Amino acid sequence: MIENIKQDKKSGFLLIEALFGIMITILCVFSLSQILLSFKHYQGKGHLNNEVVFSYVQFKQFLDKFDEVTVRTDLSNSQKIILSPRINHKTTKDYRIEFYKNEMVRLTTPNGGHMPLLLNLRAARFYIEPDYIRLHVTELDGKKSDLIFKPKKMILKDKADEETDKKVDKGKG
Repeated sequence: MIENIKQDKKSGFLLIEALFGIMITILCVFSLSQILLSFKHYQGKGHLNNEVVFSYVQFKQFLDKFDEVTVRTDLSNSQKIILSPRINHKTTKDYRIEFYKNEMVRLTTPNGGHMPLLLNLRAARFYIEPDYIRLHVTELDGKKSDLIFKPKKMILKDKADEETDKKVDKGKG
C-alpha cells in the first residue's frame, strides 16, 4: 500500500509555479522593449549633432584648399554667401553657400549641382565678418549652433570695388 501511495505522486509544476513563471517572462519582455525604445530615442537625438560636426569639418577642409577667398558682399545676404576662391593666384569658379528650401544649407556652383552641408534645419543665417564667416543654425529640435569659418586669407569685395579694379586695369593698358 505504501508503494501505491508513492507511485500516485507525480512530479511537475503546480499552477502557482506556472503563473509565477509567466509573470517573470512578461516582466522580462516588457523591460527589454523599454530598453530598445530608449536606444532608439537616444540614437535619434545624437544623429544631428554628428551631422553638424561632420559638415563643419567638411567645409573647413574645402576652404583650407585655397590660398584666399573673396566674399562678394554685394551678392551675399543673410540667406546666402557668394565666394570666389583663389589657388596659386588663379581664381576658381564662384561658389554659393545658401539656406535652401528652409531645410538645408548647401554648397553650389554656377554650373549647377549641389552638395548638402547640413540637413533638417529650422533656420540658418549667414554673417560676414572682416576675417571670418559665421553661420548660425537652428536645428529641428531647437538647438542652436554657431559655426565659424576662417579662410587662410579673406577679402571682402562688392560691385563698386570690382568696377574700380577694371578702371585701374584700363588705365594701365
